This record gives sequence, C-alpha cells and structure tokens, in this order.
Amino acid sequence: MPARHLDQHTATNPWTLAAVGVVLTIVGFWGVTQEAPPFFADGWGERTIIAALQADTIRPAPSIQSQLGYLFNCQVALTSLSGRAQPTQARQQTAQRCRDGADRITNSAPTFSAAWHTGALAAAAMQDWPGMNWRLRQAYNTGRNEQWLAERRIDLAQSNLDRLDPDLLPSNDRDLLLLLLVDSGRQFLAPRYHALANLRARIDGVLPSLPVDDRTRFQNITARLAVQRSRSNGR
Repeated sequence: MPARHLDQHTATNPWTLAAVGVVLTIVGFWGVTQEAPPFFADGWGERTIIAALQADTIRPAPSIQSQLGYLFNCQVALTSLSGRAQPTQARQQTAQRCRDGADRITNSAPTFSAAWHTGALAAAAMQDWPGMNWRLRQAYNTGRNEQWLAERRIDLAQSNLDRLDPDLLPSNDRDLLLLLLVDSGRQFLAPRYHALANLRARIDGVLPSLPVDDRTRFQNITARLAVQRSRSNGR
C-alpha cells in the first residue's frame, strides 16, 4: 500500500509533470530540427538548393518524406542547368555530399531504390564508374516496377552508356519494356527515341516483344512527333 501511495503521489506531483513536459519538449524540438532541413529546401530555387548542399546544411533525416525531399534536392543540384554550370570543384563537392547522403539512406534502408539511383547519379558526376554501376545495379534490383525510377535510370544509363557495365543492359531493356506498356512511359520515350540513336536501337530491339496494340501505340506517337518536328523545321 505505501508503495502504491508513493507511485500515485509521484504521478500527480506537479514538479514531476513539469519535468516530463520539459523532456518531451526537448525531444520534440530535436525531432523537428532533424526533419526540418530537407523540408525547408522544398520549394527553394535551384541555386539555393545547390548552395545548401554544398554548405552541408541539408541532410537526409529519419522519415521517408524527408529522405525523398533530400533526394529530390540532390536530383535538382546534379541535373539542373544551374548545377551543371557550377565550377568543377563545386560540382564535385555537391556530388560527394549527395552520394554520401544517399549512402546513409541505403545503409539504413537497403531497399530504398530512389536512394540507390541518386547515389549512382552522384557517382557518375564524380566519374566514379565502379560506384555508379554498383549503385545502379542495386537500383535495378530494388525498384524493378517503379515507372518514375525507370525513367530516371534510363536517362542515367543513356548519359553514361560507354561506362555502363554490359551486364546491366538487360535491366535497361526491362525498364524500356516497363515504360512502353503505359502511355506516360511512351510519351517519355518518344522524344528520346528521335534524339538518341543508341536508345532508338535499344527500343527497336525490344519492340517486337511487346503486344501488338502497345507497339502500335508507340509507333503512332513517334510518327506524330516526327511530323511535328518536320513542321517546326519548315520541311
């Protein structure tokens, strides 16, 4: 009975409650500071994102939403015109920050395909070709059916085709097939089909394996695009 009475007294002691409140406030504030940096970067302009990454003031935080925000910021910094226009040393610094941040995410979440892709993109910017291929391989293995990631993997592979490990080409073809089966994917591929001879050859190689309807839809899109391009060129 005395022990029970002591517990009840402690539970209702205003000083105890105040202390608990202070602890919770501190913990809550710590959580906000951990989550805030990537979210604060959302909506920033390209140059602001690049500067924040170079200064290492935004890092991946624990939540998935925050990590996706961080990865998006890295994509902007690595692929935007502002990012590409940075001096070589600054580009390398940004790429290293993003590669290390993406690696921290995959260390705790090995199936996070978007982080593997961002790490591969950053490694390519650093001309770390073994690192690019290794991370891209993991991105293929962990996100086979993710259309939006397939689009980004295709662009990365095409930009570095001469550095791509040959054993990754079947995975690249699988991404092509995934996109050719949906209208948004076909719309994504059509302009690249006209612009990139190597990609056109890869697509022509996988088209026969498509259902007739899907193959015809893609061919119709590319035909219309060819007509539009001819008209815009005054032909």
